[in-house]
Amino acid sequence: MDELNERVVRYLDMQHLNKTQLAERLNISLAQLSHIYSGRNKPGVDILQKILLIFNDCNARWLLLGEGDMSITKQQERDKKLKTYFILNAELLQETIEKLRNLSELNDKVSSEISGTLHK
Repeated sequence: MDELNERVVRYLDMQHLNKTQLAERLNISLAQLSHIYSGRNKPGVDILQKILLIFNDCNARWLLLGEGDMSITKQQERDKKLKTYFILNAELLQETIEKLRNLSELNDKVSSEISGTLHK
């Protein structure tokens, strides 16, 4: 079975609907759906669009390319965690830079005082 078919079947199975109910929801024939499930036919653009329009939680990037999480919600949660991680690390980096600047200024001041004392 084609990877695209596998993802479509995997996603549709997660909807906990039988094939008749799925065919009705997607407004396609049961035969069309069965052919996708068996791997005989690949889902066409129209069927993929219907899946994405009807099931709002389906991540299009995952469905079409196999990238990311199946669910938009899971993908958004993962992205939010990554964003938080980068924000926290950026703040920590900014604090570290500020401390280094302060140390550099202190070092310059001490060096200047030592230099002034030695030249007296």
